[in-house]
Amino acid sequence: MLEKDIADIIKAYTAAQIKEASASLRVHGADGKDGKDGLPGRDGIDGKDGQPGKDGASPDEAAIIEAVALHFERRFAELSLAWERSAQAAIAKALDKMPVPKDGADGKDGKDGLPPESLSIEQDGRLLTVRVGEKSHTIRLGHVLDAGVWDDAKAYEQGDGVTYGGSFWICQEAAPIGAAPGAGCKAWRLAVKRGRDGKDLRDSASKHDLSKGLPI
Repeated sequence: MLEKDIADIIKAYTAAQIKEASASLRVHGADGKDGKDGLPGRDGIDGKDGQPGKDGASPDEAAIIEAVALHFERRFAELSLAWERSAQAAIAKALDKMPVPKDGADGKDGKDGLPPESLSIEQDGRLLTVRVGEKSHTIRLGHVLDAGVWDDAKAYEQGDGVTYGGSFWICQEAAPIGAAPGAGCKAWRLAVKRGRDGKDLRDSASKHDLSKGLPI
């Protein structure tokens, strides 16, 4: 321990002596003269021109379309992803605000269905009645119904067909009693016109010799 302390004292003393000696040797000399300018340098030699580059090729229409389409495809993909994320976030936020549904009360048992025999269909002329259990519904059919020979004591309704004067007539609207077909009555439309009367072959045969055949 003593040896180390002595060494430190010696180092400190030596350093102080060296510093003092150095300070005494610092004597500034006279200022030196400015040096002469050096010779100017020569310009360097110009370098050689490089080889001319190749002319750039103008892009054709297909290349431009492809480049633009690729740009929009990438941009649309980015926007689609952003929209999808935004929509998912909005839906999730809305779902979080919705109250959790509770189980409802049990419903009542439904009534027993009607058996097949409860269904019936009845037709009276052009009236068709459909019955299901205690309920029924009647509809009027618009088809032509054969009402036979016209009767002056009977009223007819639309769709009735009658025979009158050898022709067949169809009622277009309600025809009152006594309104005969034809004769300017607008309630009837002629459907089948009466054919012309044929010749009586017996009268014709009496005037000719049957051995020669009947005249044509």
